[in-house]
Amino acid sequence: MIRKLCITDKEQYLALLEQLTAVGNISDSKWFLLYQKLENSNIEIYVLVAVHDTNDTMGESSCDKQDKEIILAAGTLLIEQKIIHEGSVVGHIEDIVVAEKARGLGLGKQIVEHLINRAKELGAYKVILDTKEDTAGFYNKIGFHKHEVQMRIDL
Repeated sequence: MIRKLCITDKEQYLALLEQLTAVGNISDSKWFLLYQKLENSNIEIYVLVAVHDTNDTMGESSCDKQDKEIILAAGTLLIEQKIIHEGSVVGHIEDIVVAEKARGLGLGKQIVEHLINRAKELGAYKVILDTKEDTAGFYNKIGFHKHEVQMRIDL
């Protein structure tokens, strides 16, 4: 089941992100501020999680049922407003991560496809992402293709 990230997901979500990259120390107060920025941003940022109900009950997942859920995968969709392409939007996929214990179950594909569909719903004319060479094959299988070159400057 896929749902939006909830403010009470902090511990599980940050632990999952640590399997992707260094997160650092995020205090409860900083988490609250970051979460509020995500929720109230002029840029629409969607963070979704795949969850497993430890009781295997069917039904809608929500923020009030988290004591029965384990976050197994996550991804972020950033919507960028453009002036070109008749004022359309572009979807940027970021921070795709699947828990080590759940890899190979197709959860990464489910998250990415969910984010692509959400971008379509929001009127995106394309969805882009950056990845490492060793994970490019995963995205190729979903339908992404190499296009141009990414440039970066670390600040």
